[in-house]
Amino acid sequence: MSIDSHISKRKISELVAALPEIYQPIFGHENEFQDAQRTCRERLEQVVTLYSVLSNQLGRALNVLDLGCAQGYFSLSLAALGANVVGVDYLQENIDVCQALAESTGLSNVRFETQEVSDLISKIQKDQYDLVLGLSVFHHIADRSGHDSVVLLFSKLAECSAVAVVELALAEEPLPWAKSLPKDPHATLEPFSFIRRLRETKTHLSDIERPLFVCSNRMVILRDRVFTFERYTKSPHPLAKDGPMGTRRYFFGNGILIKQFRIDGQLAQHNIEEITSEFDYLSRYSDLLEDTPLPLHFEKDHYHCVLARELVEGELLIERLLSGAPVSPIELISQILDQLCALEHNGLYHTDLRTWNVIVTASGRYSLIDFGAIRTTPRDCAWPSDIFVSFFCFLGEVALKSTASPTPLRTPRIHYAGLPDPFASAIRRMWSSPRSEWSFSSFRDIWLSLLPCLDSTDQLSLTPCEHNGNAIWALEIELFLSHLLTLVRDHNEILAEQQTHLSSLEKTAHRETEAIARSVETFSTHFTESIKDQDLRIRADVHSSIAAVSDSMNLKFSKEMSEIDLAIEKVREENQFSRQQLLERLSEADGSFSARLDQISADTTAMLQREITILNDMIGSVRQSVDVSESRFRGELTKVLGAYAELEAKLINHQKLLSNELSSMRIVALTSARKLQALQLSSSRLRQLIRECEHKQSALAVRLSEMKQELSAELNEAVEEVRDSVSALEDRISQLALPWWKRWRRLK
Repeated sequence: MSIDSHISKRKISELVAALPEIYQPIFGHENEFQDAQRTCRERLEQVVTLYSVLSNQLGRALNVLDLGCAQGYFSLSLAALGANVVGVDYLQENIDVCQALAESTGLSNVRFETQEVSDLISKIQKDQYDLVLGLSVFHHIADRSGHDSVVLLFSKLAECSAVAVVELALAEEPLPWAKSLPKDPHATLEPFSFIRRLRETKTHLSDIERPLFVCSNRMVILRDRVFTFERYTKSPHPLAKDGPMGTRRYFFGNGILIKQFRIDGQLAQHNIEEITSEFDYLSRYSDLLEDTPLPLHFEKDHYHCVLARELVEGELLIERLLSGAPVSPIELISQILDQLCALEHNGLYHTDLRTWNVIVTASGRYSLIDFGAIRTTPRDCAWPSDIFVSFFCFLGEVALKSTASPTPLRTPRIHYAGLPDPFASAIRRMWSSPRSEWSFSSFRDIWLSLLPCLDSTDQLSLTPCEHNGNAIWALEIELFLSHLLTLVRDHNEILAEQQTHLSSLEKTAHRETEAIARSVETFSTHFTESIKDQDLRIRADVHSSIAAVSDSMNLKFSKEMSEIDLAIEKVREENQFSRQQLLERLSEADGSFSARLDQISADTTAMLQREITILNDMIGSVRQSVDVSESRFRGELTKVLGAYAELEAKLINHQKLLSNELSSMRIVALTSARKLQALQLSSSRLRQLIRECEHKQSALAVRLSEMKQELSAELNEAVEEVRDSVSALEDRISQLALPWWKRWRRLK
């Protein structure tokens, strides 16, 4: 057992040593390999907490996909908790380490694959995975294929998986991929309905911390609670469009409403006050009004406030008014007045009484909602700030069954002129009483006193009352203001359309710029590679030609030299044979001479002379043979030298041919360089066109800003004129009312 363990550790050490980088801690060997680039501890705590919450919610172990698993630290940690994990990475060295770690720890519920993240996501089936991890992976895809491709991948993940935990790189990072990322990381996660930022963590690449998100299209995942939902919206009502700058989301499911407000932007304080006020009211006054929901959960962190409460089933009043569904104005105001009086009795006021904050319940009852707008100060959240004057506007909208957009201002219906009874009479009586006596209770008394005077049938008929000159004058002022607001709204819509179009143009220009840059970069890369390949081919051809010529010359030269060597060897052998024969004969002559000298002394001189004569003849023949061999050798040597000169001439010709080929190749390379220079010139012209487009966009933005300023100035002037007119009207009313007041005092 210890031997196997030792072998396993040695194998893991070898595999870790082969890694290009140790990005994560090595699971189970953290103390042995302490040079990991990221600690991963903070992120693992968040992932483990989410896993526990989701596992408890589903009542089983989760199926987990770890995209870009690196050395498998998160995959193996979740597998140790019982999860069924699939880890994916494009680098085979990482997968080898992961598989060895899984084998050494005995975890059979985890497997690893070598695969590209984009390819795997395109193959995911619906509900194949409960939890998907994508930690610092997608910025590489954005840099390679563009930001839109990442959004498409998230769309597939949002559709097929239950929950995703994602860590995103930021555009502020001083790194190459930053140019491909949006300024707000939420734009990348737009395919998800629920997006919650968990924390920021440091990286080894820069001082900028990266955000960690949990996302889902099915669940709201909080610290220790999970709520499922069927639908969600960013707008609380039809006229709100994208809500307060897109910082709020509303989730509906199983009789529960979950509100999620972001508190990390410009509207942070406003969002905090509203959602905490709603939670406080529901916690303290749940029995004050009928149909008040109970709070279920509330939590707040550095980035979000989330409130879960019971859902008040029904239809918004604004939706009924816009659809033309039947609405009973008399019954509506009577029920809303009862609720406003109950709040007033407890020192509370609804500061945002609008048609979208009244709901028609399933039983047909009209009830107040938006409990975050209930405050202790009697001041409306918008114009008009007076809580009762704002209520008069609400009465006008209900009486006329029409509601306009609240942007930029609410439509002024603060006077009774133009309204039918009993609305006109009730508002006229309130205006006639001192402001210090105004209250919802007093208005309810006036309202109830007018109801018996109406012609009551199955459906109350609202007949307009006659008005004096002052009322008509006030009505004209309101009509003028309404017309002015309509013009402002139309202009704002035009500006919004232009801004949308400009934004679309900017996005299109950005995409086209990125595409052109990628195309130029790709073409430049391909062209450079083509030039390199062509240069390598030319060099290879030249080298092969030179090698072939050299081999041919060497072979021929070797053959000629072999022939010369054979000829020389033959001459040497012949010469050696003649000398050997001479020596043998000399030895024989010397022996016979010595023997005969001992035996015959008389004829020694004669025999010696004969032998000398024979010897001289033999020497002459040997010399002649040597001369013949020497002349033959010189002839062979002359032939060899001639062949060598011929080979040298051929080599010079081949060198000239190679020089000509090199010259032609230089011409081709020069032509290619000129084409590349022309391409670079075209690229610079294209960049110049892009800069001109950017200048035009800047000029357009400046013009839009000037138009906004001009419009704001005109609106301010119009508002000042209206204020002057209202002031003059008040003075005129005072002048007209003072004599009547004095007469009444005298009569009294």
